[in-house]
Amino acid sequence: MSNDVIFGTQIISIIVFILTVFGLYKLLISQKDSTIQTLKERIEALKEDLQRAKETDPDILLERYSNRATKLEEELVRLTLEKPDGPQAIKDKEKELGKIKFKINMLNKRLQRTQKLLSDFFCPHCGAMITERRYDSICLPFDNSNIESEREYYAFECGLEIVNGREISTCCVKDEEYA
Repeated sequence: MSNDVIFGTQIISIIVFILTVFGLYKLLISQKDSTIQTLKERIEALKEDLQRAKETDPDILLERYSNRATKLEEELVRLTLEKPDGPQAIKDKEKELGKIKFKINMLNKRLQRTQKLLSDFFCPHCGAMITERRYDSICLPFDNSNIESEREYYAFECGLEIVNGREISTCCVKDEEYA
């Protein structure tokens, strides 16, 4: 083989190598761009979900229904004073007011039930969040045999620790921090 052939194959090899590197680079860039686009779309979807969750928060719904009930009561008073529309308009408003009061009552019940369910996850003194909850099986020696028992353990951010319903360390956070 002559030097010209060897030189030519080396040049062609270098060009192919450079083209391959640039091709791979372009492929990686396009994948990166598509990943970024996908993440942006996911962020937008999560923002929309968060907005929907904020709008359907029980406190917000309760406030909206309470405002609506107040307005309906004011309108009922106005209708009873004016009486041009007749008793049918008053009955319609009373019916709508009854529905809204029912919804307010249902939301209050849900809120109370939710607060009761969540009470296990917060310190009973200051409202700090729970950090650990576990159930341990322990063996207690008793008259040449072992009795198996369970122990319930709760730990909170404020330092409170509860074992089987008894506080073994105290809450060291003031009420204002978590209120």
